[in-house]
Amino acid sequence: HASRMATLSDTQTEILAHFQSVTGCDDVSQSIGILHRNGWVLEAAVHVYEAGQNGTRGDGSHASSPILISSPSSAYSPSSSHSSSSSSSSSSSSSSSSSNIPPSLSHYDRPPSGVNPAHAQVPQGWLGYGASLIYNIFNYGASMVNYVLPFQNRRAGSDDRVEHETTRFLHAFEGEFGHAHPRFIDAPFNTAVERAKKDFRFLVVYLHSDLHYNTPSFCTNTLCTETVRDFIDDNFLSWAGNIQGSHGYQVNNTLRAASYPFIAVLLCGSIPGVQTNGPVSVLDRIEGDMLSGEELITRLGTILETWGQLLVNARLDKEERDLDRRLREEQDEAFQESLRADQEKERLVEEERIRVCEETDRMDREEQERLRLEEERMQVREQSIRRMNQDVEPLETEKDATKIAIRLLDGSKVQRRFYNDDTLSKVCDFINSKQELPMDMCQLSTNFPKRMYTDMAVSLKEAGLTPQALLFVSEK
Repeated sequence: HASRMATLSDTQTEILAHFQSVTGCDDVSQSIGILHRNGWVLEAAVHVYEAGQNGTRGDGSHASSPILISSPSSAYSPSSSHSSSSSSSSSSSSSSSSSNIPPSLSHYDRPPSGVNPAHAQVPQGWLGYGASLIYNIFNYGASMVNYVLPFQNRRAGSDDRVEHETTRFLHAFEGEFGHAHPRFIDAPFNTAVERAKKDFRFLVVYLHSDLHYNTPSFCTNTLCTETVRDFIDDNFLSWAGNIQGSHGYQVNNTLRAASYPFIAVLLCGSIPGVQTNGPVSVLDRIEGDMLSGEELITRLGTILETWGQLLVNARLDKEERDLDRRLREEQDEAFQESLRADQEKERLVEEERIRVCEETDRMDREEQERLRLEEERMQVREQSIRRMNQDVEPLETEKDATKIAIRLLDGSKVQRRFYNDDTLSKVCDFINSKQELPMDMCQLSTNFPKRMYTDMAVSLKEAGLTPQALLFVSEK
């Protein structure tokens, strides 16, 4: 313990003391290891320690990553060779720049996150110690504020707040570094992952740390340059988050970021030829390296050369499957349309057949009815003729006889003598014997005076048709 403590600067010693005071961790080696892995960012180290102790997040809910992150099992790792070379180069520069950073941390080539470079050296004398103490107290207060706020945010956590957090960070980022940055997706991390999966695009994730002194330089000189912006926008989807926010911190833990600036290139979803243990794979990660714009483009270009064709092939396979599916759907729709047309034709044919049958049946019924009526009329006429043949017409000299003239339907005129006591029904028998339409379908009337006769049981004398009269036959 004493040997590890001897390699720490006063600032790191103060952060270590604060960490142990907050967490109650008495193991110095464990505390230094956690602080080291979290870039000596106090609040991040406390979160990691408490998550390991309780298995929960600060809001009391179970700790979980937004998306399971894995590494391809058969992947070429561009970061391995690069990190080893950068590590050796940065190690040499670290030894010359500051003797207060322990050898085990020298590859970061920077003071701890949140520490002003001017205070990275051990202060000399009581005046320097007092100034350092005041600075550390202020820095600790700011750190604890940043430590508490994410917990407050998570306690009221919701999807809307995550979106608002992302939007607020992007607005603040543009306010500080301008609009010449990659076209970051203004949505939660999971949404960006799903979009990259759907579009078959690599996802570049940038995690922003306000406490890291290299952040402004990296954003201004590397990330927010037109060449880097255009290269990322043309070849990748991108998402950014602030680790001081609850959502950004959760993504930070998911990707296990330890130093900053941090950039990860993710493969979202599974593609043929790549075996992964989760839905998202980290193809490359850049941690704590101050890359120039050209170096970053080269690093990202290596990803495209290594994995790009597999992604293109997967996208083409998906498009081919979608095309086959659409063709099948169109064929099914065409078949269904043809089937509906055939069924409609069959329905119309059946309706026409039914209509013709009904019309034929109606005509048959009408014809049968006509024949029945015709038969009835013939029978009525024959009966009338038979009765009139049996009846004797009164002589012209008989006093109780009347002469009736009748205008038939066809305009012809017939006349006959009847007894005054004969009824109008006998007159109808006489008319039936002279015309085809029976009298039950006709009516009798006189013109002067105009009178209609409906009661065929009255006698001619009672009807006022004596000693002579003129009757007219008309259809009812």
